[in-house]
Amino acid sequence: MNSIFYSYKKQAGCILLFLLCIACAPLGTRPSDEDVKRFTSSKNYNAETAQFQNRIPNIMEAMNKRIYSWDAIKEWMAGVEQGRPPQRMPVVRSDLNAFKDKGEGLKIIWLGHSSFLLSMNGAVILVDPIFSEAASPVSFAVKRFQEPPIPLSSLPPIDYILISHDHYDHLDMKTVQYFSDHQTQFVVPLGIKGHLAGWGISSDRVVEKDWWEAAVFPQVTFTATPAQHFSGRDGIHQNETLWASWVIQSDNHKVYFSGDSGYDTHFKTIGDKMGPFDVVFLDSGQYNQKWREVHMMPEEAMTAAKELKAKYHFPVHWGMFELALHDWDEPVRRILAHQTEDSVPVLTPRLGEVVLLPNPAAQTRWWESLN
Repeated sequence: MNSIFYSYKKQAGCILLFLLCIACAPLGTRPSDEDVKRFTSSKNYNAETAQFQNRIPNIMEAMNKRIYSWDAIKEWMAGVEQGRPPQRMPVVRSDLNAFKDKGEGLKIIWLGHSSFLLSMNGAVILVDPIFSEAASPVSFAVKRFQEPPIPLSSLPPIDYILISHDHYDHLDMKTVQYFSDHQTQFVVPLGIKGHLAGWGISSDRVVEKDWWEAAVFPQVTFTATPAQHFSGRDGIHQNETLWASWVIQSDNHKVYFSGDSGYDTHFKTIGDKMGPFDVVFLDSGQYNQKWREVHMMPEEAMTAAKELKAKYHFPVHWGMFELALHDWDEPVRRILAHQTEDSVPVLTPRLGEVVLLPNPAAQTRWWESLN
């Protein structure tokens, strides 16, 4: 009898351990002691706090007081009238043959939020991909508006996956795991290699970079550049991995992706050092006055596009998840409402639509037909 009880107890323990592993896996892997020693050589790492930091080291303190206040709680409880689209957003069936064509043009497919595909110089790049049902460690929270315009299984062969930081709406475990048996190369900021290793990506397929460091490949070069944000996946251990914006450069084209970032002097610095850019993908949604340190207001994104010396401004970080207290389409409406003659032209393609630069098709206000 004791042996039977022990057997059941052992099986129950194994099942519990298995369930805990499933629950904890999306949280990722914290940096090892060896990683921490390596990070100390970074100018962006504070060895005393064992955290990465922004250009203004304590910029988050005042923001956190505003966020964790009774006024903020009341705002969240009230919600917004149109946090999600009232009906399905229009989707264009992507012409992947045209997208993969190795001509000299720069091709883009927006997948929603901050996820997009780039085709440049024969390389196919997937940026901050999230194909899961939800941008959270559990499937019932922060659910996407609708399925991605291209299923994971229908993607063209991906040469590189570029990650800006480790938040759930930018680094998705299930999407990463899908590529575990592919040859895709990952390019990430410092510390994120640990997450990928825990999800089955071999270390030889991951290149980690600090701000202003470049990852050089035959077709393209990725340069990590500053951003003003934060990191963390468990709500407790914050800023143990770095966040970054990225410059992506080929022989004929140069692209900038802000990742998540509040407005700061780094945009002008990057524009002066590395601009001009064919197109800049800028964090333009999920904003609020209470946390503007980490997400730009639409008008700030417009200023950043000019400082980056961009030919086109492509607003991202909207159109797939409800993460802030504004209407789902307010970011793009607000940007277009403030356009002037000297503003950077804005690209507003439908989901799945192939955008070809330097001569994009006429842009439509497709969101207006949904309201």
